[in-house]
Amino acid sequence: AVVTSTCPLTGEYLGPTRLRQRHLARMGWFYIGLGRREWLELPDTGARIDALEAQLRRHLPTRRRGLPQLPAYAGEATADGGDE
Repeated sequence: AVVTSTCPLTGEYLGPTRLRQRHLARMGWFYIGLGRREWLELPDTGARIDALEAQLRRHLPTRRRGLPQLPAYAGEATADGGDE
């Protein structure tokens, strides 16, 4: 799935997305897109995973595994307010 830009009036894909869709179709792939606005409005990673899974589930079976805890980025403040 790909985050896409769509026309606000018609809801159709815009230039680069339409081109990507045509290229994938010529290679025998099916294009699955998710609107940029909808993607940006999702509140967190879990909601984004749910949205992607919902798009994919229409076309193939999905199976979810737990989301691993990612290490903190270097320089990111820790819970106690200090740097690592």
